[in-house]
Amino acid sequence: MVCASCQGSFILDGEAAALHGEMAVLADTPGPLFVGGSGEVAGHEFRVLGRVRYGYERGFWDEWYLEASDGASFWIGEDERQFTLTRRLALDETLPAWDELEPGATLRVRGHPYHVDERDLARCEGGEGQLPFVIAAGEKVPFVDLSGEGRFLTLEYEGEGPPRVFEGRRIPYTAVRMDYDASGAVASPALAAERAASEGSRRRVVKTSGRELAINCESCGAPQTSKLEGQDDLVCEFCGLTIDLSLERRPCGDCGATVALHSIDAASASCPQCGALHEVLPEKLQLLSQLNEKPKRAGPFRIGMVARLRGEIWRIVGYLRTFMRDEGIKYHTHAYLLFCDRQGYAWLEIDAGHASFFREIDERPKGLNPKTMRRTQTFQF
Repeated sequence: MVCASCQGSFILDGEAAALHGEMAVLADTPGPLFVGGSGEVAGHEFRVLGRVRYGYERGFWDEWYLEASDGASFWIGEDERQFTLTRRLALDETLPAWDELEPGATLRVRGHPYHVDERDLARCEGGEGQLPFVIAAGEKVPFVDLSGEGRFLTLEYEGEGPPRVFEGRRIPYTAVRMDYDASGAVASPALAAERAASEGSRRRVVKTSGRELAINCESCGAPQTSKLEGQDDLVCEFCGLTIDLSLERRPCGDCGATVALHSIDAASASCPQCGALHEVLPEKLQLLSQLNEKPKRAGPFRIGMVARLRGEIWRIVGYLRTFMRDEGIKYHTHAYLLFCDRQGYAWLEIDAGHASFFREIDERPKGLNPKTMRRTQTFQF
């Protein structure tokens, strides 16, 4: 378990608690779960006992340890507004070693076929609360994610022993209903400090009546000066963009223009004025490269715009402009990355005046193998 006051990591052995190390204070997540909270999911009432955060090459995710009202325990994995509900599984069968499971391969577990979706090496970044096994900050955890027939499987390898196996399924983000949010909980001193640190890192605007605010519009670059009267946004008087005042903003490493970060887990960001590409570091933007040309805008869509689509509110947080050549003619496609608090991420693609809406599916369609797929082959999903 992890002490909420000193962040010490302890191993519970009978009636004794032995100090195992110290954990970093984890920042709050944008999701509904928090240690000490209670709620309901899939017809089960639960308490949140603990959390582990894992980082890897493409970002990080959180694993929440929950106890149901009947005493059973299970996990909810949270990754980019996607939830996975799993339980620890005891297996008698022998599983392949980590380096033997290649992405795209098929593995049968308990008679069910699974596709290997991902194999990577995670690093434990910290934990909080009570956990069923010992964790150490910096510990490397080889893992494999698999899916098939509506099921989800994770294998976590440790030392020479068999892997820990977790089986479950994807669940909608809205399936988790909390009794109250973190702001309504009685915070321990450590949790209060964590929230204060998290709020500080996000640089949210203080909503004080009469406070002067001076920022630049991330779309047209025009300076904005407004009296704050408790509002969360303002409209640029030059280009009409709705500017979200709660977003963290950092200067471009090349031209100094404002770059707004629309997601707390953003790994890279481009300047809307000069097109410079940056790596998003904890305290600054690290200039990576200067794009050959500033991305051209397609129609009225711009980063930061908000719209209602399929009954949900979506914000444009990213943009890609690609092209292909066919018989010497160049065809352009404009793809906008959308984000919704309730639904996560999606893509809106504009091609030759037609719009397509894309969402990630939970598992590979039947009959689809990217390595052997032919032009006339069919598949189902």
